[in-house]
Amino acid sequence: MKTDMQSTICSIREIYNGNIQYIIPLYQRSYVWTENSQWEPLWEDIENKFKLHLENQENTYPHFLGAVVLQQQKFNSQNLKTFYVIDGQQRFITMQYILVALKHILLEYEKNINDNYFLETINQCLFNQGAMRNPDKEKFKILPTFSDKQYFIDILSAENIHEIISNTNYSHNCVNFFYRKLKNLVDKFNIKDIVDAIVSTILDDFSVVSIVISKQDDAQMIFETLNARGEALKPTDLIRNFIFMNVNDKSNLENIYKTKWLDFESYYPWKKLYTGKGDRYHKSELEYFTKLLIEAEGGFYADIKHSLFYDYKKLVKNNNINTGEEQLELFNKHSSNYLELVGIKEIKDSLVTNFGKVMRDIFNTTTANSLILYIAASNLSLNDKENIFKYLESFIIRRIICDVDNKNYNNIFVSIIKELKSMGDITVENFYNVLSKKSKFPKNQEFFDCWKKKLVDDKLLRYILQKIENSLNTNSNNLHYNYIQIEHIMPKIQIEHIMPKKWNKFWNLPDGYNVDDTTFNTIESYYGTHHYLYAEKYHNIPKEIRSAIEERNDLINTIGNLTLLEPEINNEIKNLSFSDKKNPIVEKSRFSLNNYFKNLNDWNEQEILERSKVLFDYACKIWIEPKM
Repeated sequence: MKTDMQSTICSIREIYNGNIQYIIPLYQRSYVWTENSQWEPLWEDIENKFKLHLENQENTYPHFLGAVVLQQQKFNSQNLKTFYVIDGQQRFITMQYILVALKHILLEYEKNINDNYFLETINQCLFNQGAMRNPDKEKFKILPTFSDKQYFIDILSAENIHEIISNTNYSHNCVNFFYRKLKNLVDKFNIKDIVDAIVSTILDDFSVVSIVISKQDDAQMIFETLNARGEALKPTDLIRNFIFMNVNDKSNLENIYKTKWLDFESYYPWKKLYTGKGDRYHKSELEYFTKLLIEAEGGFYADIKHSLFYDYKKLVKNNNINTGEEQLELFNKHSSNYLELVGIKEIKDSLVTNFGKVMRDIFNTTTANSLILYIAASNLSLNDKENIFKYLESFIIRRIICDVDNKNYNNIFVSIIKELKSMGDITVENFYNVLSKKSKFPKNQEFFDCWKKKLVDDKLLRYILQKIENSLNTNSNNLHYNYIQIEHIMPKIQIEHIMPKKWNKFWNLPDGYNVDDTTFNTIESYYGTHHYLYAEKYHNIPKEIRSAIEERNDLINTIGNLTLLEPEINNEIKNLSFSDKKNPIVEKSRFSLNNYFKNLNDWNEQEILERSKVLFDYACKIWIEPKM
């Protein structure tokens, strides 16, 4: 890349000399320097230089603050030189705040100093002089980005230091920090003896390398490749800069920023750390959203940890998204769906809100989020989107029941997006076909073999039983999701074991054998631990008795033996016999699931397996097998 650069070493006094204004484009990030990381080290540098002045070591080398990259703009009618700050705005603003702090020290000790020269010198570095057409804007040496502008103006316009230190944002805190440091330093000396050393230290002993590029140079490319001292740029800082560098309507830039981007920086949830399941990278919600946007629009994996910005540029190039306006439309196209999907903004009866809730809270997975965003933003009807989400749910729940590894989910779902895009307009049929062949999608026989013996975690079990319960009370061809209702009910219901875990008191084995407590506890203890202390007692129990007990214990926690029950009923029946449990379950419970037990006189292993098959038939209508 050929550039026409001019590089000059400038002291702080020189950089602010004359009528000049440094404009920080509104798409640059806000002020982020902090006490521990930047202010304290900078103060130590100032203090060391000041001590050298006191020792009359005036021929010392300047202390370099680093480089600032500027892009010169046209002179206005008042010959005010203007530059865009491409890089280095954190340094520029910090030095202005140091000068403000020094100004208020000079005002406080004005009578002791008895010389206006120093105060006038500082003011000349803070404000432009002479006639101005728009003084409210043109009088400042620096015009910060939109999010910092009012803080900056309030600070420079403050009549006394108390107006500044009463506020607690980054900008006001910066002035307060350097004011306190300067105050502590001044109080050690007679101000009149050291004022020249303080002013000279700050204005003359600190320099920057000013790199001025022409309007024809690629400011974005330069911005991306610079390594600045200070707070590292996030990928979303680079993306924001890239977007607004490519906005066509530069005359309407501020309005575009306010209406299309400001929420991503001012709305708190976008700035907080993403807390989704399996997050390992401690990135912000905005970064995670950008990752999903790239995947949903590009159909390729976006690496949030290493290359998010370059993956974004790849998306823009591949999809021929030429203008900043078009890029902003992408962000706003997906933002509402994203906030619903991750649970930041829940909307009652919204398909995206409810499906996102199930994916997060029930299936404990977020790897399908980019695919969900892609479907949600499509032109499909609401009914078609719901059918696709049902099929996706079938895919996931069948794999969970069959213990299919989910480690490759992210690649699976992103590749589905890519293939659907290659097929043109997305349809329900296309989605069925692509998902069915992408990865293992268990068919009914495998599903049942795992279903009848699967030990399901409590949250998923509640969901499965509740969905079957809903299907019993709903037209089977119109099984609409109602996750809000399920979430509302779940804490109020319990999972009841029809045959209890401690079954031996009232439940004989199929051959009529009554298992005493010692035998039951021995097998339970040995089966759970295989500890040698129980081994002898365990092997003294007849093998056929051991096998029958272990077979029963294996079935106790399977879905065929489990049902939904109200707490008050569950507390009443506990470990009772089936004949004592049956009437409260059938007559008092409001769940249709429990009507199944109405005509049964006994409950044993065979009945558990039979009910498992009945529940499975309902499940297959809800979570259908793959369609080709």
